[in-house]
Amino acid sequence: MNVPHLTTEHSEGGLLGPHLLDQKLQHAFQPIVDIHTGVVHAHEALLRGTEDAGFSSIQAFFDASYQEGVLDNVELALARRALEKLERLPGSGMHRLFFNIDGRTLEHPSFRVDSLIKLLHDKGVEPNALCIEISEQHKTARSSSATMAIAALRANRVRIALDDFGQGFSELTLLYTFQPEYVKIDRFFVADIARSHRKKLFVSTIVNLAHVLGAKVIAEGVETAEELVACRQVGCDFAQGFFVARPAIQPELLSVEQRHVLKVSTQERRTRHADESSVRLELKPVEPILSNMPMAKVFERFRQAPDRPYFPVLNLDGEPEGLLHERDLRSYVFSPTGRDLLQNSNFANRLMAFITRCPIIEVTTPVERILESYANSFEPEAVIVTENGQYLGILSSTSILKLVNEKRLTVAQDQNPLTRLPGNQSINNHLVDAAEPYGQNRIFCYFDFNHFKPFNDQYGFRQGDRAIMLFADILRRYLHGEDVFLGHIGGDDFFAGLRNMDADRAMAIAKRVTDSFRDEITSFYASGDRERGYLLGLDREGHEQIYPLMTCSVALVEVGAAEVIDDFVALSKRIADAKRAAKLAPDAVAIRRAPSYLSGRA
Repeated sequence: MNVPHLTTEHSEGGLLGPHLLDQKLQHAFQPIVDIHTGVVHAHEALLRGTEDAGFSSIQAFFDASYQEGVLDNVELALARRALEKLERLPGSGMHRLFFNIDGRTLEHPSFRVDSLIKLLHDKGVEPNALCIEISEQHKTARSSSATMAIAALRANRVRIALDDFGQGFSELTLLYTFQPEYVKIDRFFVADIARSHRKKLFVSTIVNLAHVLGAKVIAEGVETAEELVACRQVGCDFAQGFFVARPAIQPELLSVEQRHVLKVSTQERRTRHADESSVRLELKPVEPILSNMPMAKVFERFRQAPDRPYFPVLNLDGEPEGLLHERDLRSYVFSPTGRDLLQNSNFANRLMAFITRCPIIEVTTPVERILESYANSFEPEAVIVTENGQYLGILSSTSILKLVNEKRLTVAQDQNPLTRLPGNQSINNHLVDAAEPYGQNRIFCYFDFNHFKPFNDQYGFRQGDRAIMLFADILRRYLHGEDVFLGHIGGDDFFAGLRNMDADRAMAIAKRVTDSFRDEITSFYASGDRERGYLLGLDREGHEQIYPLMTCSVALVEVGAAEVIDDFVALSKRIADAKRAAKLAPDAVAIRRAPSYLSGRA
């Protein structure tokens, strides 16, 4: 293919003549949604039509623009096109636009931030409604010129996002230097994340670092419900991808919310209800300061509240930006020229320059993750809490420690003192959690010893406790990982909840557990009992009775990936049926399907 040339004559008026005026180049808008609620947070403008314009790819188009020296004009013209389409989105309120800029544009001598700001003004768009996406694709994005351009954009309240984070080698440098408001996780880490513990670990680490620095995290390329749930579990704030919504050339067709995202999140909302209730009780609704408040009024707020060392600062959309500390303003208060500076119109609205980033978390965030974000912060004094992205209040360091201690106490109270496994309350919570479908097969395993009472009567409670602890160790040996939940119902009854595992594999692992217990428990018997293969004891009437050596049966109940459990009474009956079948089965293993219905059909 012959690559068209983009001459300076084409760029007259900043529209590159035939390649932009013939409408071949246009943008498709793809929603970026709150990962908890499905409410649209922003739209990314994705360039389309470069092949129709005669270029082999989008990158070839920008390479040609760069080679011909018109890249800055191209970017401005494309931004104008995207902003014009932004006006056609449905719904009221501010529409946020994520717009990709080639990193080479930022160091171009003719690239002027004021031209972009004027364009926003002409289109009636607030600067903080625009987010510029930067990637590491070109090393020029790390040059001093690019750093100055980013600083100028930030000074004009334009937001910054690091795109494709995790793809290159120097993203940490960009994260440190640019201080972005958003970090977009590369599709490589999102793909099949539900089945990859390594990817979960990598993404969780990125999320924690971003949150400590006050940035929100967007999971790119989410294509399945499983990936959405996994990204939410590791702490991502927003999601984008084909599962959420496909890009649309006609923005009028896009919805202001994606209800299926909210539906998928229902099960996690149930799981975290206890944590959320505790957080709401502890948070303090400190009255915030708006980012456009004149500095004179800011000082007055501190004067009226001498015991408050900081205030949360919100932008005009009610979203938190960080904390404003009184200590950072002291140098101006006590300096000889401080009063004059307050009267200076150029200084009066520079509140944003004094804001300190701090962790910003959703009210539904688990207590453990709140503590992790707080502990990893730099000299943190508080954590800002939001609900659906809107300011809710703050958690002080004292409140966070109280939440953690209460959570640990609750866990300890439910924990079995012998095996240290979660007890019945946690097991019930797991069942409620697993009742909703979110793209993963679920299996409930109930383990029950055979002939435990004769052993306990003959050898005593101490040996009985040793047998119970042996089984708990065997369970941990074969069943572990993020998709496994182990519980101790009580006595010789145990529970295992499995996710993302098919029935055949679950049965095979359960069989290894019961076989290992059968083989290892024999050492707990006296040599004579082992040689005979049974235990002589007395029944309730006092008659001598032969009891086989101890074994374990296991009943499994399977719930399909798209199935919902809404009748727990029926589930209990199905579990009891599976237990009876397991007791009678030659290999002491039985499986049943859970009473359920397909998601969306009832």
